[in-house]
Amino acid sequence: MRFGALLQAISPPIVTMSVVPDNFKAQINQGVPGNVKARPDPLPAGKKIAPNKKSPCEFGTSFEEGATKTPVNGRDSNTAAAFAEVEGALGEGDWSKAIRVLWYLKLSTFINEDSANVWAYVAFAFAHLGFSEHVGFALKKIKEAGLDQTVLKPEVMTELKKISA
Repeated sequence: MRFGALLQAISPPIVTMSVVPDNFKAQINQGVPGNVKARPDPLPAGKKIAPNKKSPCEFGTSFEEGATKTPVNGRDSNTAAAFAEVEGALGEGDWSKAIRVLWYLKLSTFINEDSANVWAYVAFAFAHLGFSEHVGFALKKIKEAGLDQTVLKPEVMTELKKISA
């Protein structure tokens, strides 16, 4: 037995708890009468989104530079924990994990007062992955929400708008 395999066999696995279940099905038509359709998890736990290599957009603002760090009042404990997990993933540069938690938040909870913040983080993560069209979609969703996002600095939002144009 190789030393690495032996070490792996005797050391306990590092488990990080997430607010997102390992496998979830999100309701597509929440709140709509009739049969509820479920969409399987689009990004299974541990999978990564590959960066755009064909025509990536340029975006280099770190999360530490771009975040406002303004506390958002009125969140329940589950939503607050999910946003803390998203912010931790964005701070570490784990864009796939952040997008997975945001997807779960958007489809599995009612977070109307935070919907603009969810889409702002989605735009930020996809900008780092180089997908300008996804950035544009997220910015459109912020506008549709009719709310102001409070999690990213105005200059970062301006930079994201330039990317999506």
